[in-house]
Amino acid sequence: MSVDLGDLLRRSSSGPGAPLDPDDVWARGRKRRRTRLALTSAAGVVAIGVLAVAPLTLLGSPQPVVEPLGPVEQEAPSDPTDEPDDSATVEPEETETDPIHEASPAAPVTEDDDATEEPGDETSPAETEVTPGPDPDRLADPCAVHEGGEMRAFIDVVAPVEGQEVADTVDLVGCASVYEATVSYRLLDASRTVLIEWFTTATAGGPEIGEFRETIDLEGATGELTLEVYWADARDGSDRDVQTVTFTATG
Repeated sequence: MSVDLGDLLRRSSSGPGAPLDPDDVWARGRKRRRTRLALTSAAGVVAIGVLAVAPLTLLGSPQPVVEPLGPVEQEAPSDPTDEPDDSATVEPEETETDPIHEASPAAPVTEDDDATEEPGDETSPAETEVTPGPDPDRLADPCAVHEGGEMRAFIDVVAPVEGQEVADTVDLVGCASVYEATVSYRLLDASRTVLIEWFTTATAGGPEIGEFRETIDLEGATGELTLEVYWADARDGSDRDVQTVTFTATG
């Protein structure tokens, strides 16, 4: 390190004309160098101390993070041990109720058995088969199914129907395409005796189609009766397109 002797001599002089002592100048220079070295060494010691302390503070910070993990791991095993104990107490209660529920369905089973026995009422559909009735739609419009059909002579009886039960009268309903719209009928008893022989008129004669409706008084006849519906051939008087229906009169 270089020292400006002129500058030192000027600063050390007590006045403008003071004499300079070379030994004194060199002594002051060595003292200044020592002071600088001491300050530099002190700064180094402080820096070393800071570097030594800093890692300790950084290493000490994770310790509180690790400590709370310890008790958490210790509490975890205690919780699962309590839960199975509660479930174990609940399970026996459910098993006790199971036999009660098993016993209760027994009653509805017997009710179902009773329900299966009740269909003895199947006699009602049997009765409807014995005493059928005419189709209401066909009764309302007997010629609906024949609209647009082939122009030919025919008779279609809608009522009465086979096996029907009536009282003291019977309604004759149907559709026909016959000569002069004349629909003839006769009523016979079980011995084939003719009780009534007469005719009714359709709303139109052949080759057009027309419906016919007639209420026939059974005149006190009871039991199984047969109604024959036909049209008479004008050429020879023979019965044509005979429709036969057997029904029962209850009187």
